[in-house]
Amino acid sequence: PQQQQQQQYGSQYGASQASLRDDNYDTQNLNQFGGHKYGAYGSQLNFDNSAVKDSQRQLGAHDPNQQSLTESQMSLQDPNRKMKLKPLKWDKPLKPGKQKTQIFIWGKARPPNMFPAASDQITPWHADVLSKKKIWDVCAAREGHHCFGIGQNDWCFVWGETKQVGALGLGTNARATTPFLVRALRKQRVKQACCSAIHSLCITDQLVIYGWGSKALTLLDSDSKEPQPLNFLNGKGLKKLAAANTHSIAWNGNSIEVHAFGIPGPWLGQDDGDGGGGNNRYGVMKFDAQITGNDGFSCTMCSCSSQYSLVVLNTGYVGACGVNEHGRMGVGAKVQASAKVIWNRSLQNVVLCSAGSFHSGFVDTEGHVYTCGVGADFRLGHGDKETLWEPRLVDSCKNIQVCQIECVDARTFVITPQGNLIMWGKEPVTGRTHSGPFLYEYLNAYRIYDICGASDFCVAIGIRAKEPIPKPNVDNVSVDAMNPNVQVDNMNRLIGDVIQNYHQIGTEQQFEVDSVYSTFVKVKKTTPDESHQPQLVGKGGQGIPAPPMTAPPVNTVYGGSAGGPLPNAVYGGGMPPNMGGSQYGGMHMGMNPMQQQMAMRGGARSGSRNGGSQMMGYGGSQQAYAAEML
Repeated sequence: PQQQQQQQYGSQYGASQASLRDDNYDTQNLNQFGGHKYGAYGSQLNFDNSAVKDSQRQLGAHDPNQQSLTESQMSLQDPNRKMKLKPLKWDKPLKPGKQKTQIFIWGKARPPNMFPAASDQITPWHADVLSKKKIWDVCAAREGHHCFGIGQNDWCFVWGETKQVGALGLGTNARATTPFLVRALRKQRVKQACCSAIHSLCITDQLVIYGWGSKALTLLDSDSKEPQPLNFLNGKGLKKLAAANTHSIAWNGNSIEVHAFGIPGPWLGQDDGDGGGGNNRYGVMKFDAQITGNDGFSCTMCSCSSQYSLVVLNTGYVGACGVNEHGRMGVGAKVQASAKVIWNRSLQNVVLCSAGSFHSGFVDTEGHVYTCGVGADFRLGHGDKETLWEPRLVDSCKNIQVCQIECVDARTFVITPQGNLIMWGKEPVTGRTHSGPFLYEYLNAYRIYDICGASDFCVAIGIRAKEPIPKPNVDNVSVDAMNPNVQVDNMNRLIGDVIQNYHQIGTEQQFEVDSVYSTFVKVKKTTPDESHQPQLVGKGGQGIPAPPMTAPPVNTVYGGSAGGPLPNAVYGGGMPPNMGGSQYGGMHMGMNPMQQQMAMRGGARSGSRNGGSQMMGYGGSQQAYAAEML
């Protein structure tokens, strides 16, 4: 009965359902699929629902003429080989240091002088200063406003804003900076960096982990303004890092040990009560004994956000711990918080995960996307605002494949193997909402390889494509935040509407968008000439309406007394005697040669078909122009 109750609890909440037969592993499964060394099949959970199970496959019937084996077949034939599921491969992989990368930034200007004219960027802006540094990896504080990039010589650069003194790692009290080298690390070859709003971490090629910023998250004796080695982590072979405002995670993709440290709570996975009542600030996440005691398991990826953590095993299963606010952990509505890592039974074959503030996303080996959590602003990609307590397949992405995902704030980004950047959710600057997958067409000339988002801006890495990149089959449908009943499905129109209705160029300076081409926008503006006076024509200036738009016959002179027209008579009528030159007077009667020459040059320019306007046809004094010519 006790075993049955435990299995029922595991089935309900997604915990590990390892076979409890005689307190040992299911020997039949172990003997058939590789024995104890091949740990992926050491329990009912990992065998019956295995990420690589092929029910139609018979090992004895394997075709020897087959050129290549799948990862699962190679693992099964060689018990010493550990299975490791991997995401889809890039069509053309990025070669760090050998290809010229281009950096694009858009969103809120952090700091204000980050972009030209100190204005926010609603479309990806090519950051030439970062591109010249050959940045090949970027990370941003998902709940903050600063970012790190690793570039040439594996140097670490930082830019953005922060409220925590020292989080930038510059050794000063600066709270904002444009792209700047972290000088304390200039002699180190940095391989990865990560950060939250109040602290930052990095790891070098020697597997030395540094931390700076808030001591509550780095566990240093005091707040640090420069990178300091975290000795409690070093020497353990850790290679990967993830950071949030409450804690951080470090792990090695070939080991099952996941080190969590920071503010005490259930998000550290210490299994010290659902409320995380323990005082442990650092420790190794506690998994089921059937997992930790089996060297066939390893943790391939982790992600974290404030108050919760996600882990992905090499077998494709996802675990979560922390506070399950609005279903972001994906373990159901009955679990409010858990300091024990809960394994998700509805997700299989998962190789990528991303933890956002109130929603999370997962990608499996086939490139399918699953999301759960808060549905506000269409951030889950299901076309509605429903909150999901368990992960659901994003049907709008069923026709595309995904090899990277980033969940941040109220939006979700995915990248296809071809390098197309797609998002859904709410953009931070414009407030425009994308209810479904939205393709960044103005990046079609580039293959995007990495995307990271801060609270209100985004950074992407790409390379210039030598040939056109095929567009995925998605519908670019957006909803205007100010008029949700209007949908826009044209990229150029979308950009034009945003600039004209939200950007200061349109709202304050009253410019109108004339056309949009790629990243270039042509605007126009109509300004009346306040000094313009209506032209009075006719004898004595009696207010007779102006003549027709069509020009008069050649050599025809209008008005004037007998013996020839008055000087400077345009259409007749008395004009000041000190202005000479007739616009249509072919004979230039009463003019000296100089006046005639000037009239011939200025006649066509001084007249306007819209009321004698000199400037752009919006008014202006013709008489003043004639005076200037003389």
